[in-house]
Amino acid sequence: KRPTFNGILKTSRYATLFTSRGCPYLCSYCHDVFSKRFVHRSPENVLAEIEYLHDTYGVTEFQIIDDIFNLHKPRLKEIMREVKHRWGGKMLFSFPNGLRADILDEETIDALVDGGTYCAAIAIETATPRLQSLIQKNLDPDKAFWAIREFDKRGIAVTGFFMLGFPTETPEEIEKTIRFALDAGLTQAYFFRVVPQPETPLYDLAAKENLEALEEITRIDMEDGHYRSDDSWYQRAYGYPLAKVIRKANLRFYLRPKTAWRILTRWPLRSMLRSLPSFFGVLFGLRGGAK
Repeated sequence: KRPTFNGILKTSRYATLFTSRGCPYLCSYCHDVFSKRFVHRSPENVLAEIEYLHDTYGVTEFQIIDDIFNLHKPRLKEIMREVKHRWGGKMLFSFPNGLRADILDEETIDALVDGGTYCAAIAIETATPRLQSLIQKNLDPDKAFWAIREFDKRGIAVTGFFMLGFPTETPEEIEKTIRFALDAGLTQAYFFRVVPQPETPLYDLAAKENLEALEEITRIDMEDGHYRSDDSWYQRAYGYPLAKVIRKANLRFYLRPKTAWRILTRWPLRSMLRSLPSFFGVLFGLRGGAK
């Protein structure tokens, strides 16, 4: 079984690429491992690595695992344009770590597709502007929705990441996020329960809402190491059946003809078969989701 960031793999030889580090956005739930300063490799340097891996090892598929590959648009366009020029459509690219959806435009999307992109992950988290502001992600849900639709029109498999159970989030706001996932044109959707991590602003927000629930769920997560437990801070703090709602959201998303068609037409058969055990585990609640 070959390790892959994606779950989808089209070729027998692939490699990961790390072309930039750092993210200037201030999301309250996120790490600060690489700092908030965006540092990127030059197009020439990235292309040299692609060429080396292709010529030396026969690699034709690359998973780019940057936090935000599309932050510097001119660099993205130059890399993808040169890939198309040098290898004439023989290279494949996927973005399992995510692209920032609301800064994508039509020209950038075309450049990604022309360069060989067939799969992209997009982290939405919440479809509610109020919560986007609260968690300091400040993503524009309408622009993100448009970007997903544009990828979908071009036959790209898009995975959406969503977080349910933020401090002060209402059941109506949770449903709005699920509805976004259902309507956007995604091939896959992951609904994660929010886990406030110590030493993040989100942890402090959760503590203000319900410190007792936070301390208890943090202790359980750390002692048991069961990061995919059905239990959650939100469920304890507000008495809301979040685990049940997430299981239902998975059923609502995946048991639809449109989703099935996208998976069947955009996923390679080998990847599809390899993913079946984990797929059924998520679908029927055998494993929860946390982020």
